Amino acid sequence: MTQPSKQTTKDMSESRSTERKGWLAFLAIVAMFGALTTALQFSSREKLHQLALNREASSYLTNLESYSLAVEDEFLEQDLVFVELGMEELVHDSRDYLEAIALRSLEIQETLGVFAFDRNQRLLEMATDSTHPPADADRLKSLDLLPFHPLLVGERHLSILYPMGEKGELGFLELLVEPQAILAQHGAIDEEIFQQGLWAFALGTILLFLIFRALLSRLLRSERELLRKSANLKEANLRLSQACKTAGVGAVTAHLMHALKSPLMGLKNLELDPGEGRESTEENLRATTRKIESLIEQTLNTLRECNLNEESYSFESQEVLSLAAGKFNEGENLRVSVLEGPASTFKIDNLKANLILPILHNLIQNSIESGPEVKVFLQAESRGDSLFLSVRDNGPGISPQAEGNLFKPMQSQKENGTGIGLAICKELADRAKAAIELEKSTKKGTSFRIEIPVENGN
Repeated sequence: MTQPSKQTTKDMSESRSTERKGWLAFLAIVAMFGALTTALQFSSREKLHQLALNREASSYLTNLESYSLAVEDEFLEQDLVFVELGMEELVHDSRDYLEAIALRSLEIQETLGVFAFDRNQRLLEMATDSTHPPADADRLKSLDLLPFHPLLVGERHLSILYPMGEKGELGFLELLVEPQAILAQHGAIDEEIFQQGLWAFALGTILLFLIFRALLSRLLRSERELLRKSANLKEANLRLSQACKTAGVGAVTAHLMHALKSPLMGLKNLELDPGEGRESTEENLRATTRKIESLIEQTLNTLRECNLNEESYSFESQEVLSLAAGKFNEGENLRVSVLEGPASTFKIDNLKANLILPILHNLIQNSIESGPEVKVFLQAESRGDSLFLSVRDNGPGISPQAEGNLFKPMQSQKENGTGIGLAICKELADRAKAAIELEKSTKKGTSFRIEIPVENGN
């Protein structure tokens, strides 16, 4: 049975994690929806309770108005008689009106008691008073703009305030009514609101679940597609990296092959010229062998560090130039000179240095082979964020016809030349993210320049 790969297991784990987070988010949304539904229920409940109280209070308003009109008619007839008899002191005042209306209000079946207040909101002692506490001053003040003010006091009674006369010019009455009727209405309202809220929450949750499930499915499909594309991209990047590394290795190997051409030609000449002395032949053979070993060791070290792809150490630009010059300066025959420059302390990491050195070797070799008296000068310069390594000589220069094809393979001015040396230099420079160009060439000498982007200066 085929075991799932590590990448597939990781993708499945990430998918499960996303689904788990999605469900947690859904539960949080449902909780918020439940809290919002509950808050709306309480708000609606309070409003409906208040509407029920107002409706209950308004039902007694008709009775009070009829009592008020009846009392007013009776007192008006009596007051006219008292006036005709000259007994004005017996004319009824506002207290008499309030007391008469309060007494008649006791005829309402649900009434438990009635309090009366004068127009200055002072409590008047009457026979209709109840053992319950009367309304406070704040409620009386609220009647300036209201036809009545109901208040349910727990399950003990319903207190309703009414202004008597125009805006309470006669005073105020407080009816204390049995609470059973209004409590029943409130209970019915609560039950209806609870059922509606429960249905709304259930239907809303089902709708949210369907929407969330559809969105989560799309999200999981998109995530799986993204993971698949990411895996493909990662694989493509790996292949590209391997291709780039292979190209770099190929360039370094090509440099080795090109560099081995000269010592191998020397071995061939030794074989073709048996007239030389034995000792001289052995010495030339040992020197050629050492040169081949040095080239192979240098190339192997470069390939090893390219394969590791780690910037583990760095060289100063002057060190790189000195290493390149040291290969060609043997004994007293110093044909390559390293000039001091303002950029001598610029750093080059080991990866770039291992690719730049073969370029310098190739350029120096070309200059030396252009004539027995040719001298080569190396120097490091800087400009902006780039380091420039220049290789100048005092040789005969490059013909104008050859300048346009310098970095193309199979183009050479030298006898027995392969025409791939500068092409390899161009490939190595590309691997090092550098650039190589012919700066100038005259009959008095040639100058090549290698541009290396650097992040830090000294």
